[in-house]
Amino acid sequence: MPDKKYAVILRKAAIAIPLIAGVWLFLRFLLEPVMPFLLGLGLARLMEKPVRLLSARLRLPRAVCAGALTLTAVGVLAALGAALISALWGELNRLVAALPGLMASLPDIAGSWRGRVDIWIEAAPLAMQDILRAALERFLAGGSAIPGEIYARAGALITALAAGLPKTVLFLFTAVLSTFLISCEYPKLTARLMRPFSERARERVLKIKNHLTLTAGKWLKAQVILIFFTFLLLFTGLLAIRAEYALLIAGVTALLDALPVIGIGLVLLPWAVYSFLSGQAVRGAALLTLYAVVSLVRGLTEPKLVGRQIGLPPLLTLMSMYAGFRLWGVPGMILTPFGAMLVKQMAEWGWFSR
Repeated sequence: MPDKKYAVILRKAAIAIPLIAGVWLFLRFLLEPVMPFLLGLGLARLMEKPVRLLSARLRLPRAVCAGALTLTAVGVLAALGAALISALWGELNRLVAALPGLMASLPDIAGSWRGRVDIWIEAAPLAMQDILRAALERFLAGGSAIPGEIYARAGALITALAAGLPKTVLFLFTAVLSTFLISCEYPKLTARLMRPFSERARERVLKIKNHLTLTAGKWLKAQVILIFFTFLLLFTGLLAIRAEYALLIAGVTALLDALPVIGIGLVLLPWAVYSFLSGQAVRGAALLTLYAVVSLVRGLTEPKLVGRQIGLPPLLTLMSMYAGFRLWGVPGMILTPFGAMLVKQMAEWGWFSR
């Protein structure tokens, strides 16, 4: 009996190890090149029912219906994106116009704080005063370079965006074109892909595909809810403290918060420090409070909401997201919960039983 048990374990390990290695190699080397085609496949899958219905009702060729729906989806997304960019662009122009004035006020703020710090240094022991003054001079020398550093980083960011524009346009064009081409041949393509599998393997593959499709839709819904909820909290809080550019800051910060590691602290914490240094202690405290509230609410909500949508307990969702990010970065953080969900679901289906 023990020998049979060990044989079963070895057989499962012989299947699991190559599978895990294949997933790692795919995420590491192949995910980026095939991403526009995966996106096209996903969009074609979403359009499959409308394409079939339109083709059957109007008795039009499938290619015509696929092209019409692809152009409609691209037009709607482009219109929404243009409206959002237009609103953000207006506030961004106002911010850029006000930026020189904000930068010019930094020396005055530093000078007012220099007088206070000098008083504190003079109250310190004599042996410490020279050390503290030297440290203060180094700090002010570094602070005087902040405006130039900001402009340099902004210029580098604009240059990077401009340099990456052709790549982005090529990615979007490839994704749209692959959506149309895959949608035109979707039934034949899926049948061709399933042909090498046995009948039992086809049933299992279709079962996994349907489950992943349903779960991916639920995951996307959870992410949209989280981004919108974060935006709503930030926008409400910024309006409450009468902050300018509330729409721009809330929108950009909510999108940044959707990315791992970056989060809302990249925007709110430096802003709070600037408010304290410029004598706006109430605004600085309000920004710190807003940062704490949004971080706490999102930290408590994300694992539970994502886990509920994809069918995982919150703790397992958090573990898989963290492990995926540490192993494969942002793609791993997104895909690892799906892998954990799929393993859990296959176990519930009894596929791992002896």
